[in-house]
Amino acid sequence: MPRKKLGSLPSAMLWLTVLCAAAVGWFYWSFPETILRYRLTADFRVDGKLVSGTGVWQVKYQPRICSDHCTTRAKLTGDAIPIELGPKRGTLWILLRQRNDARDYQFELRTKPEWIVPYLFGHSPFSPPSFPKYVRGLREIHGTVHPTLKQLPQMVILPNDELPTKYQWVGTGPGGVDLGPLPEFVGASITVTDEPPTTGIRTRLSWLDVKLRPVFALSRSESDGLVIQDFEEIHP
Repeated sequence: MPRKKLGSLPSAMLWLTVLCAAAVGWFYWSFPETILRYRLTADFRVDGKLVSGTGVWQVKYQPRICSDHCTTRAKLTGDAIPIELGPKRGTLWILLRQRNDARDYQFELRTKPEWIVPYLFGHSPFSPPSFPKYVRGLREIHGTVHPTLKQLPQMVILPNDELPTKYQWVGTGPGGVDLGPLPEFVGASITVTDEPPTTGIRTRLSWLDVKLRPVFALSRSESDGLVIQDFEEIHP
């Protein structure tokens, strides 16, 4: 029997489905998403004792849809990393923010948790990160690097974890202090991993709840103080 020809409506629906599938395929090819997870570990020595902190951060990279100046969207998920300095010194926290102690914007960006891994593995965010080729290239990153103290994100010392209004920036810029001989920086490592991002910071820092938010500043400026996002960033 001869085949029945498709009617105009089914034919239109078929072509619409094909076009939609092609559009989705083009979008994911033109604006690819790359996810990097990495474990940051830092070691210090206090009174002759080695103390360490470690945590896994996740970053999703995707080129922006734009017509002029383009940048790559980078969404961070993770918790700040605590390092116990002892009851007399409190806790040193590796924050989810770039360093305060540099006047060079590009240097600051390199110490931002979203960009520290591409930069340390030779994928500079200044070359230019808007291209899909750049985002796809991030998938090739693997292994371990050993950043210096100045290449790590911003750190802060909380003498008392329950009293966030008292804190001390770690750094050499305005409002910051050198680590000095105590604690002594020993080393750090960043390893690309498949582990899930570290969570659970709210079980330790109850003041991250919204009811206590007024103790924080409204911006990330070093002169204005800490913000909630310094300790916790969550993206789907």
